[in-house]
Amino acid sequence: MTVWARDDQQAYMLHLGALADEIPALAGALLAPTPFRGLEPFREEDTDVFFGREEDTESVVRALRGDHAAVTLCGPSGCGKSSLALAGVAPVMRRAGHEVVVVHCGRTSRPVGAVAVELLELARQERFGPPRAIGVERVVTWLTGAGLADTVHRLTGSATTDLLVLLDQAEALLDLPEGDLTALLSVLFPARRIAGMRVLLTLRADFIDAVLSHEHLGPVLKRGAVLPLTPMTREQLHAVITRPVDRVPNVSYEPGLARRILEDVGSESGALPLLSFVLRHLWEEQSGGRLRVEAYERAGGVSGALRRHAEEAWRKYVLSVTGTGSPDPADTPETLYPTETITHARRLLAGLVRVVPGSGAPALRRVLTRAEAGDQRWRLAVLFAGKDERLLVLHGGAGVPESVELAHEALITAWPTLSEVVREDRVFLAARTDLQHDRERWERRLCRRAPATRCPSRFS
Repeated sequence: MTVWARDDQQAYMLHLGALADEIPALAGALLAPTPFRGLEPFREEDTDVFFGREEDTESVVRALRGDHAAVTLCGPSGCGKSSLALAGVAPVMRRAGHEVVVVHCGRTSRPVGAVAVELLELARQERFGPPRAIGVERVVTWLTGAGLADTVHRLTGSATTDLLVLLDQAEALLDLPEGDLTALLSVLFPARRIAGMRVLLTLRADFIDAVLSHEHLGPVLKRGAVLPLTPMTREQLHAVITRPVDRVPNVSYEPGLARRILEDVGSESGALPLLSFVLRHLWEEQSGGRLRVEAYERAGGVSGALRRHAEEAWRKYVLSVTGTGSPDPADTPETLYPTETITHARRLLAGLVRVVPGSGAPALRRVLTRAEAGDQRWRLAVLFAGKDERLLVLHGGAGVPESVELAHEALITAWPTLSEVVREDRVFLAARTDLQHDRERWERRLCRRAPATRCPSRFS
């Protein structure tokens, strides 16, 4: 930043970081947006700050252009499958002329409906002309009757069949009732393959045996290409750590910090979300344009930052409630005695995970609706999802039930309290999944006999 003194024609150079140190109120205005996503995956709009997976992106794109019914990107939890698909592959396919539709399998219990919602959003783009008043159920009817290509043509008026459907977190499909799963597979994989249609799935490696042995999902994987995504190499991790910072003027690591972070990450699978979390924390705690060693150590480093952060939030919002006096509702979740608060908080955590019955597989994230949570647990959920915590993510909007889920499945193992809940309640969590399937089957039978306005809708 240059300041001119007009009287004597002198100029002074001021470092923006130094200026922010002298005038703290300016810090927020001068701070560039963070290039790190924390526990959230990179999105298509983040492609400019997505580094380290260039070769993997090329491999997936080549496979999608080949003669495969589907391409499955398979890897351990926390290796960056969703980010690679969304911020790496999707932009390349879009630039090549494909439309891209993303379905987050873990957030819906009726995936054909979710495809219909995304296709409606696609058709509302200006380049396809004025939007038409078409409901989701009508699009579902088209999909299950006329097929995917015909539905795209009806909605957009375009004859193109170049479409990529991205099924993120495909392991959640194992948890679907058979009818919903077979309906989705019939739409995406018709008997006569359609040129230009592509399907990309992201799948956790610890579920691949269950998927391969599944009556309906197994044939899909066997007919397609399965690409393993291994943990990042040291060179890739170095790019993740340094290149987003290098591209921002006047921001840098303190000497030796980037190398120290790289050493601390190691080569363990699942370390990527922990790394991303601590990098975002360092960015937000920067001082004078520097990402500081002191902030890194105070946070607990790569291995300890998320665990410490989650447990501090638990103490702040759960264990610190005394139940005496009149607590400030802005600071505490509710006026309850400690044991009641702990009970509600643990039930909230149990509502955010699910177990596939009889699989022995690790627990997965689960979407919890506001109605299911109830007022007391929902208030806790909002606090854990706040901008200072970001442990949970809230979903919702006009016409969509409000819901919440864990920011990342890494929390299931990194957050000691949540790990304890999963371990102690595993039998209950599996039984709840079975019960939910039974309820959804009953609701579908009810819908076939009742007016559509009385049927529950689950297109999150």
